[in-house]
Amino acid sequence: MRILCLGDLHTRQTVPENRSDSFYDDLLQKLYFITDYADNNDVQVVLLPGDIFHSPIQPYSLLIKMIKILQGHDFSEIKYFGVYGQHDLLFHNKENKDVALNVLEAAKVITICDDTPILYKGVNFYGCSWGEEIPSIINDGINILLMHKMVIAEKKLWGEQTEYIKSQSLLRKYTFDLIVAGDNHKTFQDNYRNRHLVNCGSLMRSNTDQREHKPCFFVYDTSAKLNKLKKIEIPVKPEKQVFTTRKLKKRNKTNFEDKFTSSFDKEHEFTIDFKKNVMRIMSQTDDETLSANARMIVTDLLKEELDGSSR
Repeated sequence: MRILCLGDLHTRQTVPENRSDSFYDDLLQKLYFITDYADNNDVQVVLLPGDIFHSPIQPYSLLIKMIKILQGHDFSEIKYFGVYGQHDLLFHNKENKDVALNVLEAAKVITICDDTPILYKGVNFYGCSWGEEIPSIINDGINILLMHKMVIAEKKLWGEQTEYIKSQSLLRKYTFDLIVAGDNHKTFQDNYRNRHLVNCGSLMRSNTDQREHKPCFFVYDTSAKLNKLKKIEIPVKPEKQVFTTRKLKKRNKTNFEDKFTSSFDKEHEFTIDFKKNVMRIMSQTDDETLSANARMIVTDLLKEELDGSSR
C-alpha cells in the first residue's frame, strides 16, 4: 500500500499578513497538486495530522471546495484519515462537534482516527488528536500513528521552548512502523530500527520566517523492503511573488466576524448579517459571559496591532 503523508494545511480564505492576495488560490493549487499525484501514483491512503483548517468555523464555500477536492477525480477511492489539531477545535474542546472538520467527516470524505485502531487493507491506523495521550499498540501487523503534537528533531524551535517531544525519544518508546506528526511547521524526518517518523511541516508559507520553507509530502510504501519513504516537493512561486513588505492595512472583516461568532457557545445560531448577530447576542447573553468574550476578541485584536507595529 502507498500512503501519502501530509503536514498542517491550515486551510483558510483569509490572507495572512505579509502574504500576497493570491494566498487562497496558491493553497488550492497545492491541494490539486497533491490529489493529482495521489490519483496518478496508486496512492490508497492520505494522512492529515491535524490543523486541517486554520480555524474551526469556515465559510460554506470553502467547505464545499474542500469536499470536492478531497473526493478527487470521478469520486476516487482514496481514503483520507485525520486527527484534530488545536486550530480545528472550538475552544480547543473535542466535544464541540459543530466545526469545519466535522463537516468533512459527515460528508464521508475523511475519517477521524483515535486510540482504537482502524484496520484498512491490512494496516492499523491509530490517531492522537491535540491534547490526547499517545495510544498503545494493540494489534499485530503494520501499525501507523497519526498525531498532532509538537515533535522536534534535535534543536528547539526557539530558545524558551518547553513543550515538545524529541523524535528519537518517540521512536524508541513507541514501536509504530510509521509516525506522522503535525504541529511543527518545519519539515524533517527521522528513523530508528527501520521505523520512521515524518513531520512534513506546513503546506503554506504564511510568515516571513518561512521564506525558505519548501512545502512537501512523503509517500510511504508498506510493501517496500528498502527506501520505504519518498519525499515529494510541492512547486512554489518565488518568494518575491509571495511576500509583500507592506503590512496589510485593512483588517479582514471576515476574520473579525469569525472570531466573534466562534467565541460563543454553539447554542447560538448566527445569520449572515453580522450586525444583527451582535445585537441579538448582546440581548441574550449575560453581562459576565459577554464581557469575557468581548475581552478575548479585543485582546486578540490589540495583540495583532502591537505585533504589526513592532515590525
